[in-house]
Amino acid sequence: MATSFWSAAQGCCQRNAARVLFARPLKIASGRPFISFTFDDFPRSALHTGGAILERFGLRGTYYASLGLMGRTAPTGEIFTRDDATALVRRGHELGCHTFDHRHSWDTNTGVFTRSLIENTSALEALVPGARFNTFSYPISPPWPRTKRVVGSRFACARGGGQTFNAGTADLNYLRAYFLEKALDDPGAIKDVIEQNRAARGWLIFATHDVADSHTPYGCTPALFEDIVVSSLKSGARIVPVTDMSTISNADFLVEAVPEKLDIKRHALTEADRLLRDDVIIASNTSSIAMTTLAAMTKRPDRFVGMHFMNPVPMMALVEVIRALQTSEATFNLTMELGKKLGKTPVAVNDAPGFVSNRVLMPLINEAAYTVMEGVATPEAVDTVMKLGMNHPMGPLELADFIGLDVCVDIMHVLHEGLGDPKYRACPLLKKYVAAGYLGRKSGRGFHSYDK
Repeated sequence: MATSFWSAAQGCCQRNAARVLFARPLKIASGRPFISFTFDDFPRSALHTGGAILERFGLRGTYYASLGLMGRTAPTGEIFTRDDATALVRRGHELGCHTFDHRHSWDTNTGVFTRSLIENTSALEALVPGARFNTFSYPISPPWPRTKRVVGSRFACARGGGQTFNAGTADLNYLRAYFLEKALDDPGAIKDVIEQNRAARGWLIFATHDVADSHTPYGCTPALFEDIVVSSLKSGARIVPVTDMSTISNADFLVEAVPEKLDIKRHALTEADRLLRDDVIIASNTSSIAMTTLAAMTKRPDRFVGMHFMNPVPMMALVEVIRALQTSEATFNLTMELGKKLGKTPVAVNDAPGFVSNRVLMPLINEAAYTVMEGVATPEAVDTVMKLGMNHPMGPLELADFIGLDVCVDIMHVLHEGLGDPKYRACPLLKKYVAAGYLGRKSGRGFHSYDK
């Protein structure tokens, strides 16, 4: 009995830690509330009935899909088909990700979870060419902290549970959601949370599964769903898909920090450029992509600049401020002043692949990986030599695990393509580890192994 009690207590503490660790703060400050409608597992009725209700009011929803469930009958209903996925995107809804085989967010080893996540993303991209998967939903439970970190490195945002709304400062790596099936016996409670969200000017994310008259225990009836949609509209809320970027339209200065993929950057910057006022400066937190290239993707290249923050941002004082070829003097000076107001030490850097930090650091990490691949030394030995012999606080392979091996490979590709020198070719061992899902600390295994 005592063992069971302490095990339950430990689990509770760990789950609470997952909600706090690896957070990406989002300040919700708007003159009106937001509401989103999301559907887990993407049952067919969620689109053909729930989606049709949203469309009747000119609205759209977000659907989280596990491709391993496609075409099957699951506890949450008859799951989507290939034609459903194509129709969903064509009709303007948002397609988001689960894991491929609906892995449990808490009980699954982070490495296994990561491989299933990558498999699902790749399969969805092949299924619906041209679609973008910017949002993730944790299957079944809150995530293990390292699992949350992996998800945060790959998606613009991730949705959990919590039976509440997001207000004040939310966590983009664990957005709270309100599951309709947990309040079916008390519809008044749903109306109450809509009113509370209105008063707080927050962001309420509704979640359900199937929408059918004979729904599963995880869904709701069309009549209830439509009633909730109507009540949401009457509250004055803006009804948006989860990653609708129009929420940034009131920003005075924007820092983009999406993953280091050029197509994702292009999509985010193009949308931001369209939504922001003409006088707003856009800064990119890219760690390697040429700032001049990114600036040219916008209609405000003179008001585009780089702000490369070091990780972990709250602890590291440095921020590289990078001039694109097009950056105006006024934009650059204002950005330097903003860096100081944030308590950082801004350092001026000209635009070149990798800037200063990664132009120097990444080849060191890459060469350390080669020494392991070629059998010169073990990862432990390489790190010990650099810590004790060169007085580095962390060995290069330990640091690579902390950064994320996938991030290291992406940066090496940028250096190789931008500078054209074969010395920047990513070590084959690094690429092999990434392909296997060994991404470092965030997946539980990289050059070193970490407890789950």
